[in-house]
Amino acid sequence: MRVKPSSPRILDFYQVAWEYEPTVFPILWDLDGNVLESFAPDFYLPRPEIFVELTTLQQRLVARRNRKVRRLRELYPASADQALSMPATSGLSCSSTGEPLSCRS
Repeated sequence: MRVKPSSPRILDFYQVAWEYEPTVFPILWDLDGNVLESFAPDFYLPRPEIFVELTTLQQRLVARRNRKVRRLRELYPASADQALSMPATSGLSCSSTGEPLSCRS
């Protein structure tokens, strides 16, 4: 799992149903229709039916991720309207015991 390990624990603690990368969205194809690039949001939350993408704070990676999110919004507006992209450290943190320290949007 490439997301911050505490993220699923926090969702579980608050009894939020989640799926890890359940949907892969193709976002770039070659002239023959072969998928060259795709995007899989980190989580899908069945209630309230949103995709969540946790992003790194490393600037070189943020620009790439933002480009993919923009492309997702262009190609899949219905799904992208239900997408949330946020820094991995925005209020999702756990103590060493796994108990949430805070959880804010």
